[in-house]
Amino acid sequence: MKTPFLILSLCGLLLGLGCSGGTSAAPFNKAPFDQKLWNAGGDKRQFMILDIQTHHLHPGMNQSDVLTLLGKPDDEALAKEVTRPAANADIYFFYDIGLTPEAFDTAQFVVVFDGSGKVIETSVFEN
Repeated sequence: MKTPFLILSLCGLLLGLGCSGGTSAAPFNKAPFDQKLWNAGGDKRQFMILDIQTHHLHPGMNQSDVLTLLGKPDDEALAKEVTRPAANADIYFFYDIGLTPEAFDTAQFVVVFDGSGKVIETSVFEN
């Protein structure tokens, strides 16, 4: 009699963890990009990430256009300074987007450029 209860409890726990969002892209898709709000910094940035990636920032975009859109990054690094650089990566821009929804880690929006200063990818990195 304990085995079915244990299995059901485990299934409920796993289902609950799956629905809670965990560390996923869920919090990063709740608001449209607002340049003024983005430039103010802070946690509100994280809610604009999906809109930025979908409608505003795209592969092939020039570094100067990214600076016009998102402003000066909070940090930047050369590919040789990154542990596992992306293929063809040259420069990384890091924009702080606040604490993750679990409030355990801080997160950054990362824009990766190739040697000619064109965007090759973007991602969210949790510290």
